[in-house]
Amino acid sequence: MSLLDSFKLNECHLGQLIANKNSILGKVALSSQQFIYHVKFIQQAPACIEALSIEHPILANQLRDELIRKKQRAYAQFNTFINSDKTIAALLFSSHESLELDGTLKGINPLENALARLLSVKTAIKQQRWEDADIEELEKHLSLLHQHSFLKKYMRSLAINMHQLKMTNDFLEQYSNLVQCQTGRSNLKLPILKNVFTKYYLADIQTYLSRMNSVYFRLNKRLIALFEETQYQQLIEHYFSEDPTALPTTLTLEIKRHVKWWQAVQNSCGSLRPK
Repeated sequence: MSLLDSFKLNECHLGQLIANKNSILGKVALSSQQFIYHVKFIQQAPACIEALSIEHPILANQLRDELIRKKQRAYAQFNTFINSDKTIAALLFSSHESLELDGTLKGINPLENALARLLSVKTAIKQQRWEDADIEELEKHLSLLHQHSFLKKYMRSLAINMHQLKMTNDFLEQYSNLVQCQTGRSNLKLPILKNVFTKYYLADIQTYLSRMNSVYFRLNKRLIALFEETQYQQLIEHYFSEDPTALPTTLTLEIKRHVKWWQAVQNSCGSLRPK
């Protein structure tokens, strides 16, 4: 664009937007900032084209052609932003911590809000509802994601819990005959079994797995929709889809397997629940 055309654009907001994009800082902008520019151009261009169409029809036509191109590339630009943004990458990888056992879900509310905002932008872009693509606070929500590690803690917990529960079930089934109570005889194992059942299974394991399940249902649909058609789709589906080979399904199968083992013990020994 010539310098003269740049002066003509000063008649509308689009001129400042393009000037910022062509500045030194604009040339090294983050992927999120490039996406914001892309959407703002689409939102601001129609009014600018209308303002220039009478006195500067050639420039107006150039902007109209660029607007068409940007609309065609907008959804791909969103996915490029998701694929290359460092905050998004940090959200999903490299956690050495799991969710705590204290019953709190600290960090899930900001995560849900940020995911909802990103997903609403993606949906608006995909449906070409440009004015509904609210990108004004996009980087603010990315900053909130950066401050919380809830999601990757959950993902680590899900993988570890499934692996450990499977190993536990394999062990228990291998030696299940050793814990069977015998009718008519003093069962010295019964107090031990009751203690394990109430102190560890009911109080800790069952409660913790229930919390994990509630997190899954709060996040899974938004995450799958947000990362659909991005490089993270397969990863997210492994942790949050209903596919038979995905972690949520395999964990559910191991939970049922564990419950079945305890039921078999209670059928042999009587109720283990405290009176």
